[in-house]
Amino acid sequence: MSTLPELQALFNKFDSDGNGKISVTELTRLMEMLAKGTLSPAEIGSLLRKIDKNNDGQVDFMEFVQWIQGGRSRLKKKTTLAKNMEVAAEEIPVDEDTSWPVQLGMTVDIKGSIKRWNLQTGEEVSLMGSRTPAGFRFTSVQSDIEHENLVKKPHKEGSLCCAAVNWSSGACITGAGDNTLKLWSQDGSVDRTFVCKGTEGAPLCVQVSWQKMLMICGTTGCLLKMFQLDDAAATSASQRCEGSDGVNCLDVEWDKRRVVCGSGNNVVLWDYAASKTSTKTLGAHTDTVTALCVDWQQDVAISGSLDRTFCYWDLKTCTKLRSVNHAGAIRCMAGASPYDSVITGDSEGVLRVWDSKSCVCVKKLTGHKDAVLSMSKVESGYMASVGRDATLRLWDLSEGVEKNMMQLGEVIEGNWGIAVSIKPPDI
Repeated sequence: MSTLPELQALFNKFDSDGNGKISVTELTRLMEMLAKGTLSPAEIGSLLRKIDKNNDGQVDFMEFVQWIQGGRSRLKKKTTLAKNMEVAAEEIPVDEDTSWPVQLGMTVDIKGSIKRWNLQTGEEVSLMGSRTPAGFRFTSVQSDIEHENLVKKPHKEGSLCCAAVNWSSGACITGAGDNTLKLWSQDGSVDRTFVCKGTEGAPLCVQVSWQKMLMICGTTGCLLKMFQLDDAAATSASQRCEGSDGVNCLDVEWDKRRVVCGSGNNVVLWDYAASKTSTKTLGAHTDTVTALCVDWQQDVAISGSLDRTFCYWDLKTCTKLRSVNHAGAIRCMAGASPYDSVITGDSEGVLRVWDSKSCVCVKKLTGHKDAVLSMSKVESGYMASVGRDATLRLWDLSEGVEKNMMQLGEVIEGNWGIAVSIKPPDI
C-alpha cells in the first residue's frame, strides 16, 4: 500500500521548483519520462483537465494523490502508475544546479508562438501556439484536430504586439494586429477574447492586475482601454490621448488608479479615479515615445524615445525634471526598484545601465547584433532581453555580464511584435 509520506516524497521529486504544485512544464516532463517520448500540448492539456479538479492550471498534492490512486482519495494498493513514477523519479538528476535566482522565462513572438524557456540550460521547455506555427505538426492528424479544438479562436493574421504573464497560474494575455487581446490558460487554450473595435485600433501595449482582474491596453488609435478579465464584453473605462502614432507603452498604479503612457511623441497622465476621467499631457519628445518606467512612490516617470533621449517627469507638478541624451534610438526600458538605476535598450543592440541620480551610464551590455526590441522586469538583479537578431539573452546586472543566450528562430522583422518575461524567484 502507498503511504502519504511516500506519495508526498514522490510528488516533491516532480515539483522541481518546490512551490507545492506541479506546473504544466513539470507535468510535461513527468509524462514524457513515463512515455519515453515527446507529448503534444494538446495531449498534456487533455490530461491536465482530467487531473486539475480546481481548474487553477496546476496539480496540487491532493489532486496528485487522486490521480495516482485511480481517482480515489483513499489510499489503496500501490498502483502501476505509482510504480512507474517511482522508476521515473530515479532518473531525475539530483545534482542539478539551482544557483541562479531566476530559472524560467517566456517569449511571445511576432509569428504567434508563446514559448517557455529554461534560462539556465537554454532549453525550450514548452510551447503554447496562438496559431499553429507554420510547418509544425503534432504526432497525428487526431492531435492536430484536438489542438485546433483546444485553441478555439486563435489570433487571426496580424503580428503579436504585446503580452502579460501571470507566473502564479501560468496564464498569459497576448495582443495582436487583429484588434484583439486573448487570455490563454496554461495548457494553451484560449479562455477569453477581448476586442478593440473600429477606430480604437490594435493593442500595442498592455498591463494587467491579476489580483484585481483588470487589464489596460494602449492602441494604435491613441486609446487607453480597460477590460475586466472575468467578462470579455465589459469595458470599465476608456480614454483618448493626445498624440498620433498610437500608445506604445504604459505603466499603471492600480491602487490609486493612475496611468502614465507614451502616446505618439507625448507623455500623458490619466487619472481614471476622478469623477470625470481626465488626462494631462506632461510634455513631448521630438519623436515617438517607445518606453516608460515609473517610480510611483516618488511620483517620477522616465520616458524613452526614438529621438535619442530619455526624460524624467514629476507626476505631482506635471513638469519635466531633466532630459538625458542617448547614443541610439531607445526601444525599451526597465527600472531596477527602487529605481536607483534605469536600463535602456536601443536600435543598435546595446543595453545601458544608468545611475538615476547622476544620469551617468555605469554599464554597457553588448551581445545583440541588431535592435533590442523588448526587455523584462528586473528580478533579483537579473534581466532578460530580446533582439531583432532573434535571440533571448539573460543578463546579470550586478556583474554586467551575459549569463546565457537562446536562439528564438528566424530573424525578427519590423520594430515591434515580441515580449519577454522572467519568473520572479518568490513565485
